[in-house]
Amino acid sequence: MIATPSFMMKLPLKDKIVHFLFYFILVTLWSFSFNHKTFHLRLKILVGAIFYGIIIEILQDTITVSRTADFFDVIANSLGALIAFFTFPYFVKVFYSTKIKN
Repeated sequence: MIATPSFMMKLPLKDKIVHFLFYFILVTLWSFSFNHKTFHLRLKILVGAIFYGIIIEILQDTITVSRTADFFDVIANSLGALIAFFTFPYFVKVFYSTKIKN
């Protein structure tokens, strides 16, 4: 069994923070994996991630017995995806502006 740090046990809304981070990382890495200079492709990635999050929540409610849909999970997922979408140009600037010097 993995021990959870005590501060994580007391952290309010930790489930929503995890949802936010997962979708932030998903959209950021997905955007880096494709041509990061194409705005329309990044927009498709954003829409796809949000749609995926909504579908997963609906499926949790309809085909599982032990899980329920949570509207606030969809909000956290979507916010993570949106913030990644809008901050991605900054990441590109930071990661691709460094030049290797001999």
